[in-house]
Amino acid sequence: MPVGEITLHGVSGDMSDFQHIQHTLKSLLMQEYKMDDGQKLGTKSVYKCIGHIMYNRCMKGDLLRNSYVIGGLDNGQKMLLFVDLYGTTYQSATGREDELSKEEAMQILDECMRVLFYRDARSLNKLRRAKVTAQGIEILEPFMLETN
Repeated sequence: MPVGEITLHGVSGDMSDFQHIQHTLKSLLMQEYKMDDGQKLGTKSVYKCIGHIMYNRCMKGDLLRNSYVIGGLDNGQKMLLFVDLYGTTYQSATGREDELSKEEAMQILDECMRVLFYRDARSLNKLRRAKVTAQGIEILEPFMLETN
């Protein structure tokens, strides 16, 4: 989901709850734009905002039933971030020197998604991949994950 220069790369859960977060982020970006102070919301800011929204809703007993994977670059630093429906946040260790090849990364990702598919009987094995680089975001066409 593009939100200005920020893209949410992986979202699962309820569509209306996702649209609520989408609307909230767009409103926040509009407020930032109106400030006209030259500042832009980065990947980590969007991650923290979603984390706070999800946690606050959880504490009120009114969960937004989504989980988010957020990827991007902040000042050249690679970021891969996760927020679940309880507002629990995780940040991966990115920017390693021994980076995986694109093929190795896709193989690992496919295996992870296959395991998740097997664990959730309501899920689908239709996926999309995205690659975040300094040059931009590349979102590939949907594909069917090979499963048993």
